Amino acid sequence: VEKDPFAFTEEYWTGIELIDDEHKKLFDIIRETNDIIHAQFLHDKYDEIMRLLAELRDYTELHFSEEEALMERIHYPELPSQKRAHAAFVDRLVNIDLDEMEDLDDNQQVYLLDLIQFLLNWLANHILACDKKIGEYMRENHISE
Repeated sequence: VEKDPFAFTEEYWTGIELIDDEHKKLFDIIRETNDIIHAQFLHDKYDEIMRLLAELRDYTELHFSEEEALMERIHYPELPSQKRAHAAFVDRLVNIDLDEMEDLDDNQQVYLLDLIQFLLNWLANHILACDKKIGEYMRENHISE
């Protein structure tokens, strides 16, 4: 069975319910965007992709601010590096320039698929390398949400 890259699986769980729920939603939005990019005959595909990327950006900003607030509350030592990573990712999302791509041609398809791959990889790697440590820190220090 081929692994579904958009599945929010157990390996991504931090054990912090709020954070896990938000991460799952981010995975879901990325999956939905990917599905639409692949949809053959969707009318207004471009507008739908724009809408989803805007939703992804807004939800990502909300999630990062809540995650950072949690890290501040628990005096998490790696907060500064987390903030830098978050800021760089938001910057990438804010600067997606689809205006040049009004015509849905092959180049746009390739660009969008590369973008989805980037977003998914970044999120997956960030959760595994950084966010899971927040949960470990909380458990080690007996901090509840």
